[in-house]
Amino acid sequence: MKFPPRSVFLESTALFEVGSRLQTPEFAKLLELRDILKFELLVSEVTLLEYIRQRADIIDELAGDVRSIGDRIAGWGLDSSPMQDMRARLDVLKKELQAFYKRKVEEVGIRVVPLPNVDSGRLLTMAIGRIAPFEEAKADKTEKGFRDALIMFTILNEISSKPDCQTLVVTKDALLGKGLTKHCAEFETELSVVASLDEAVTYIYDRIDKLYWQRLFNESELAKKKLEQYRDAVNDQVQKQVSELTEFDLGIGPSFLGLGRGKVLDVGESVAEVQSLSLDDFKSAIWKDKEQPVSRILFRACCIAHVITSTSQFYGHRARSFGVGRGKPDGPTFLELLGPRPTQRDRRLPISLYGEVRLRETDGGEKLIGVKIDKNQPNDEEAEILWRIPTELPD
Repeated sequence: MKFPPRSVFLESTALFEVGSRLQTPEFAKLLELRDILKFELLVSEVTLLEYIRQRADIIDELAGDVRSIGDRIAGWGLDSSPMQDMRARLDVLKKELQAFYKRKVEEVGIRVVPLPNVDSGRLLTMAIGRIAPFEEAKADKTEKGFRDALIMFTILNEISSKPDCQTLVVTKDALLGKGLTKHCAEFETELSVVASLDEAVTYIYDRIDKLYWQRLFNESELAKKKLEQYRDAVNDQVQKQVSELTEFDLGIGPSFLGLGRGKVLDVGESVAEVQSLSLDDFKSAIWKDKEQPVSRILFRACCIAHVITSTSQFYGHRARSFGVGRGKPDGPTFLELLGPRPTQRDRRLPISLYGEVRLRETDGGEKLIGVKIDKNQPNDEEAEILWRIPTELPD
């Protein structure tokens, strides 16, 4: 059976792929999986220092550009002191880089693994012998690989004698990957290597088994149980915040799609009015920022629209919207104009709504501070989570 990793190293090119702000869609997916599966994200001290150095180099380039601009302005006899102030500020930023990024990776939840004691004699032997991760091509006289060797021994030392850790290393550096694989047996451990964050996410998804679905389901059930405490408040806001439903919402439009999930009326039947809308059931939920003073429970709920329909031998009408609890829309329908007095029926149409409950932590537990209801899906990431949560566990 394939298991998801318990530790993931972002090394060499992988950390640079995350960007200067440590915010990319691929990295967000990895963080989401980390929060669900509880694996650890790590980076070697060597990689982090190289990451910081590259940003320091960019600041040096910017300072050079500012200097050139200042010299040009001074050559015109103009005041170049603003450029000097800017250079001074860039110098300050450069000095603050290391502290800033160490704090940043800590906030994101990446643990920095310090450099272990490495035998310099062994590094020399590996370099002379062109042993990966040192450059293997005899025609290459640069002897590249010292930094990668330090990264390699940092990782192997960290996971030594932990073959069950299912370690995943993310790096595009083929020689680093080869060196890691080559020395695994010596350190009595196992690992896998992928080239990008996208590949890391795919690798993890491919190894998610029933335990993952169980955990996702259990977390959703816990969040739904908390939501039940505020059912009346949520139902009240459903009625207050959703004042209008369209045919698309009800699943009865020309495309027969929408929030009603394809629920259609009989041939010749159309909605005359929407009398009420009420909460039926919480389908899935996820509790975010649970350890923070203010947390959010995102949810997908099934609601029931109580509608009055009219039937006739004719079918066809223009697309309309309906005020909830406000009676019939203005003007007769096409059916009413052409046919006899239609037959009315009570209908209960299910629709999906999305919402967010905000809770503030107090000494006596959580206090409800806000409820938001929306017909539209939340942002892509949050909607993906809510739709992925199973409503029941697979066999």
